[in-house]
Amino acid sequence: MNINQSLRKSFPSLIYPLTLATMLAIGGRVIAAAPTAVEATSFQQTAAHLDTGGNFYLYLGTEQWLAGLSEKISGLRQLVLNLPDIDETGRKQIGQVFDLITSLVKNSGVEEVSGLGMSSLAVDQGLYRNKTILHHYPDHNGGYLWSMFGRTAHPLAGLDLLSANTALASFGDLDLPMLWKAIEREVNRAGISQVAEAFQQVPLMFEQGSGLKLDQFLGSLGNEYGFVLTLDPNRLITLPMPSEAIQIPEPGVMLVAKVKDDVIFNLVDQVLKSQENLKSQLVSVNKEGLKMRTLEIPLPLPLPFRPSLARSGDYLFLATTDTLIEDALAVQSGKKPGLKAQAEFKRLAEGTPKEGNWFGFLSGRFWKTISQIQIQAMKANREVPEAVVNSLKTFMNAAPPFDFSVSANTPDGWISIGHGNQDLRMSVLAPLAIIPAAVLPAIAIPNFVRARSTAQQHACIANLKQLDGAKEVWALENKKKVGEECQMSDLVPSYIKAEPKCPVGGGSYKLNPIGTNPQCPNHNPNDPQLRNHKLPD
Repeated sequence: MNINQSLRKSFPSLIYPLTLATMLAIGGRVIAAAPTAVEATSFQQTAAHLDTGGNFYLYLGTEQWLAGLSEKISGLRQLVLNLPDIDETGRKQIGQVFDLITSLVKNSGVEEVSGLGMSSLAVDQGLYRNKTILHHYPDHNGGYLWSMFGRTAHPLAGLDLLSANTALASFGDLDLPMLWKAIEREVNRAGISQVAEAFQQVPLMFEQGSGLKLDQFLGSLGNEYGFVLTLDPNRLITLPMPSEAIQIPEPGVMLVAKVKDDVIFNLVDQVLKSQENLKSQLVSVNKEGLKMRTLEIPLPLPLPFRPSLARSGDYLFLATTDTLIEDALAVQSGKKPGLKAQAEFKRLAEGTPKEGNWFGFLSGRFWKTISQIQIQAMKANREVPEAVVNSLKTFMNAAPPFDFSVSANTPDGWISIGHGNQDLRMSVLAPLAIIPAAVLPAIAIPNFVRARSTAQQHACIANLKQLDGAKEVWALENKKKVGEECQMSDLVPSYIKAEPKCPVGGGSYKLNPIGTNPQCPNHNPNDPQLRNHKLPD
């Protein structure tokens, strides 16, 4: 006779609910009899893709409350329509809006989601394997969610374009033609005339603005897009700050799109060549495997800016400099070692999928650079207490986050696997950290701008005072009367060493006749600060 039978025989009136865990004390040990679920869940199927034994594990069953969600929304419509004081026009509009929402939910594929799972497991000191799955049952993959972002996993070709200086990168699938057709279909189905009429004008406006039909533009795209940010430690740029200048690795940005033909490149090329004012600045490269157009734009910036558009192989590139594109192609051809050869990436990529529909990379160098700029901005703001600056510095320098993740559309749903120095508890508990993290920049950045503006204004006032004093000395020595003109050449270099320029927007000061104070070309002459310093009204 087992323990359960013995208890039932000794205590026939004992309430013994099978749906609750029954606790039995045996030999000083507590044993829990697991209850039997009366509702089917996807726990076993979801858990099969997660790691157990780690420091974070989450499962959320969704099929009971997501199944039939569109019908529940449709039922809510009747509740809203039964509210008093709604005329027939209002009822019709409300019905159309609910029809649109219901259709979007039904066709999105969200009703097919049967579970969400997350796990984190420490695989090395300071390194976690993070997994996330948005599960659906086999063949329950109808809707945009399971098709618009890639139907099947493929090799991560975008990794072959990333240079060794890559600090942040993201490549993913997106079927823009499908997205456009879905929006068009839903708008027409909703029957909201104003929206449908406005929507019908979009292709015409696009063609008028670009000279290209929208369908032709969308048909040229290859449904994969990427973003790359580089930080070159071998090329430092100086950022002017109110307190002291700082040096950071030279940044660069590149956008990448997979394309099927030269339609988009040729369109931009024609536009550039048709602009007379750009012809002298346009540099064209036409060689085997590469067509590139670069604009040499002289700008007063501390970093190089040569906007470039290029077509090579299956990709269209848009970058802040032509060097970024050339480096990407050199890595792709094997002429230069890229990100995949770097120790940081190798450690993160070990054990991650080689195929997917999206990948993202974050280097610790990116956070370090952002932290350096933010800390300097905080230090320059005298209104921020030193203790706050030191706390922020400690927080930002503690553990710069780094991560590499790959996501794939699989027969069981979307699965993401990656490695990083942050576990998934940060994703769940992030709202607790967002508030203070958002408040600090909200305090620092406006005050930094205000402090910089005040410093520039004070420098401008000092220039005006210097010019006013030089004018008075010049007028006294040369016996000039009130109202007589004074030129800058009268003052430089005998009375001031060099002509000062406004620190805000540059430009020369207006000296004005003797007896009238000089004026700044950029500051408002009615500024109270200027009046307090007895400068011109």
